[in-house]
Amino acid sequence: MENGSPKYWMSLEQWRNDPQFKELVEREFKTSPFAPEDANSGWARREFLKLMGASLALTSFGCVREAQKIVPYAKRPEDIVPGIANYYASTVFDGNEVFGTVVKTREGRPIQIEGNDLHPSNLGATSARAHAVLLNLYDPDRLTEAKQNLLNEKKTNRDTIGISWEKLDENVVGALKKGSAAVLTSTINSPSTKSLLNQFVKNFGLEKYTWEVLNHGDNRVAQKKCFGSEVLPRPRFDKAKYIVSIAADFLGTYLSPTEFTKQYSKSRNPDDKMSKLVVFEPTLSLTGSNADQRYRVKASQLADVVMGLAYQIVIAKKHSNFANSSVAREALEPFAEVYKDLGIEKEGFVKIAEELLENKGQSLVVTGGLVTQTANSLELNIAVNFLNHILENDGKTIDYKNADYISYQGSDSDLTQLVANINSGKVKTLIINGVNPLYSAPAALKINEAFAKLETIVYVGTHLDETALVANFVATDHHPLENWGDAEVQSGVLSLQQPAIQPLYNTRSFQDSLLAWAKLANKDSGMNASSWYDYLEGRWKSVHSSNRTKGIAKSNFDEFWFRLKQEGVFDISNGRGSTNSVRNFNLSALADINKSNAKGMEFVTYETRGLMDGSLANVSWLQEFSDPVTRISWDNYLCVSPKTAATEHLKEGQVVRFKVNGIERSVPIHIQPGQHDDVLALAVGYGRTAAGKVGNGIGVAAFDLASVKGDKIIHSGLNIELTKTKDFIPLANVQGHHSMEGRQIVVESTLNQYKHAPDKVVHKHKVFSLWDKHEYKTYKWAMSVDLNSCTGCGTCTIAC
Repeated sequence: MENGSPKYWMSLEQWRNDPQFKELVEREFKTSPFAPEDANSGWARREFLKLMGASLALTSFGCVREAQKIVPYAKRPEDIVPGIANYYASTVFDGNEVFGTVVKTREGRPIQIEGNDLHPSNLGATSARAHAVLLNLYDPDRLTEAKQNLLNEKKTNRDTIGISWEKLDENVVGALKKGSAAVLTSTINSPSTKSLLNQFVKNFGLEKYTWEVLNHGDNRVAQKKCFGSEVLPRPRFDKAKYIVSIAADFLGTYLSPTEFTKQYSKSRNPDDKMSKLVVFEPTLSLTGSNADQRYRVKASQLADVVMGLAYQIVIAKKHSNFANSSVAREALEPFAEVYKDLGIEKEGFVKIAEELLENKGQSLVVTGGLVTQTANSLELNIAVNFLNHILENDGKTIDYKNADYISYQGSDSDLTQLVANINSGKVKTLIINGVNPLYSAPAALKINEAFAKLETIVYVGTHLDETALVANFVATDHHPLENWGDAEVQSGVLSLQQPAIQPLYNTRSFQDSLLAWAKLANKDSGMNASSWYDYLEGRWKSVHSSNRTKGIAKSNFDEFWFRLKQEGVFDISNGRGSTNSVRNFNLSALADINKSNAKGMEFVTYETRGLMDGSLANVSWLQEFSDPVTRISWDNYLCVSPKTAATEHLKEGQVVRFKVNGIERSVPIHIQPGQHDDVLALAVGYGRTAAGKVGNGIGVAAFDLASVKGDKIIHSGLNIELTKTKDFIPLANVQGHHSMEGRQIVVESTLNQYKHAPDKVVHKHKVFSLWDKHEYKTYKWAMSVDLNSCTGCGTCTIAC
């Protein structure tokens, strides 16, 4: 207890010993469900549950229905036995993450997605969003056929009608033959799809642009400036003993958090090796909540942190080959006492630098995510590269060669260049796949005005979303669980995507659309395949042939192809061990890193583990499960620190109006402990207007608040104006529910104490049940739930 407050607490009300909270705890488990005043009437929750359970059981006695017979298969498929599940090894794509999966089907319908233990990336693990891909398959708002939007001249009004595939193909090919056409896609993780698209672009003479809102362009560009090659290296948390995260939520949202969580957990074994995690961030993230040491800094000051640590190592401790370099000294000197500006004690800051140096070659510094995408995010990535380099982490805890994320090619510069080319008339026809720029592009880019100038827009997707609404034609795509494909998210790790169900509707894959348009236009040179499956199989024949020559694939192709379908992955990365190659750092890259001059409040955006970019916003399960940090469901909100809330006289749920880049929004307040006092944060992925019945109108949009500077989109570190209102919106927060009531839910111990007596740190409480013990002498009652029939309505509490 500190000043009367508990050491461990679940909500601010509990920490403040709020009288209302005490009253809630007092009656939480003993009051009647009917009314608070009935707390002492003898009708407690346990009795209520017993009464309701008995009532439901008794009501069934009088309901005897006439038996009905069902019609069995006229001709049952050989591989389907009623009641027996089938399993398919496949690949699930979720933006930055790619999972090797096993899809469970029953009677031809997918009902469950689990990780593939054989896949070296996720090693059997999956995420909530990977499970949500299954629910998305049965989304009633999915398009069922090709569509055409009949638009007026200014594209402000439309009438959506169905169109045959033949008619759509005729119109698309006619537009492509006119020339001045381009293709905009998200990152394509499939080498076969990438090959097919490149050939299509070459045959038609198209421009190709790659963009996604959650991209890692600054990381790749920084690598090129520092080392001469544009790559996205793979951090190896399992090999690091000392980790410093510069606002990279690698356990929650950054790059490949499911894989990173697996790696990180290996380094946190108290019986073997125990790594240390230090986090600098403006908002409280899932990674920050797991840190051994955590420091609050503004988004615009993140580069200052890294340069300050580099100064302590290179100049103060005279470590590395750059200790005597005048260029390095000139770049680092301004950051000699940066800890003062950060509000961090000198001793603590210097100690972090010393501990990094003690763990050179076994340390790791990472950064990334929307929070870090400030005006100086490129400089931040350069500084991180420099710090890792002087700590000799290259090729040890940072893998450049054997596990390079080669497929993440999306960049902001591609989108800004596309808009410029549309405005200049260079692009008149645009094919779009995998991105929704009318929702996720910043308003400052004026993409709506640019798209209105296009003669023809062809959108390939599964929903009539914000971008599909302004397209002339919508070539409705298969759901990923209905389509063939492959992936190479890491060098040498190839995985197969195979359908787990026949297409539910009259849809067609993006790849088959490319083949159809090329064939109709007589421009299918190099695309010799009658279908996407034939093309994919042909590509894998080449993979088999080249690796058979190397002695890796020893069987014939039919055996190899059959085994691949069973296992789902073909790993030729030689264990994906890191390379020990030494790279030369270009010291001149540090010259452009200036000390920040951060003043006043800053606005930042961040990703949530559930919604991320908002592409699965129509899955009610993702909307309903609570955020792991704020514990809030069904909304986004402006996060403020407790001190800021007290200073500004703000209360939980109070609606405020704020303005960023000239755009005004109204949103409720959430008071978030651990957040920097000069930072206001809003989650992205909300505010959809064409997601579907579930996702529409939930929360407010945040992507369009970003600013544009040249070819760079800036999401965080922005100026913000705040105005209070008298309105309140209650937030669905489960944080304070189910109080600990003296139980040892939080277990505290030092590493030495745990190693000396691991059993003594945990107090085991008596386990009790609401029900008396019942002895089953004959049969036990059981229930099975067909998850395939779940519509995702959110009315039940079963985590599908």
